[in-house]
Amino acid sequence: MTTITLDNKIGADVIEAIKALLAGKPKELYSIRDDKIPALDKAIKEFNSGEFSVYKSVDELMKDL
Repeated sequence: MTTITLDNKIGADVIEAIKALLAGKPKELYSIRDDKIPALDKAIKEFNSGEFSVYKSVDELMKDL
């Protein structure tokens, strides 16, 4: 079996295209592992939806926490 590791920087569209190509193949020929980091996924979702704060200093951040 060949292992291919893709960095998330490659883009979700490319990853989805690869998954679509594999969809018709027998499952015993491949495996897909999707490592997720819940806190990072949440932060990305919040950033993409515009729900984020900008701080000018660490002190400002600490006051907000």
